[in-house]
Amino acid sequence: ERYGEEKLPEGNTIQDWPVSYDELEPYYTQFEWDIGASGDADANPLGPPRSRPYPNPPLQHNIVGDMFLEAATQLGYHPFPFSSGILSQSYTDPFGNVRSGCLYCGFCTRYGCEVDAKSSPQTTHIPAALNTGNYEVRTRSRVLGINVDDSGYATGVNYVDENGEEHEQPADVVVLSGFTLTNVRMLLLSRGGPHGDGIGNDRGRVGKNYTYQHFV
Repeated sequence: ERYGEEKLPEGNTIQDWPVSYDELEPYYTQFEWDIGASGDADANPLGPPRSRPYPNPPLQHNIVGDMFLEAATQLGYHPFPFSSGILSQSYTDPFGNVRSGCLYCGFCTRYGCEVDAKSSPQTTHIPAALNTGNYEVRTRSRVLGINVDDSGYATGVNYVDENGEEHEQPADVVVLSGFTLTNVRMLLLSRGGPHGDGIGNDRGRVGKNYTYQHFV
């Protein structure tokens, strides 16, 4: 067999994922309906069980997709449309936001979407949070580090605003959501309390073994 425990080298530190798919599935599904994911849940013969279908049908094929579909089918494979965080049609999300379907302009990656068909946070959850009156976005601010108490528990952050003034923002919960490199940098910069080498870095592993996206 190609896979199995005996294939792991001695001293390997790999561990099983601590939660099951059944535990995560309701949250996956909720998020897909929040953003209006497009796809065909029945098309993937190897797909996991789902509690609900995707809220929108899959996106249209382009000419390259049609060529791939024909060639893969002739070779005996089972091609299917993958799910996408782009609206295939007009959609009203659970927060009441109405967004337009994709125009297929092709400028999705690293660009904003003029019709809000791409499910970026600024078109989905941020407007919903702002509408509650309990959420504030402080743009053009730079966090300097995470503050902790003597036990090592996070108590807030220090940041510099757009005018260069430093502030302390207390918090019950601190969430790092600045992508991997920024999150690692923030953990290593935060050396208060018992975290002399950075939060979570008592064994010197924060920032090590980093892997981005591999394509074959």
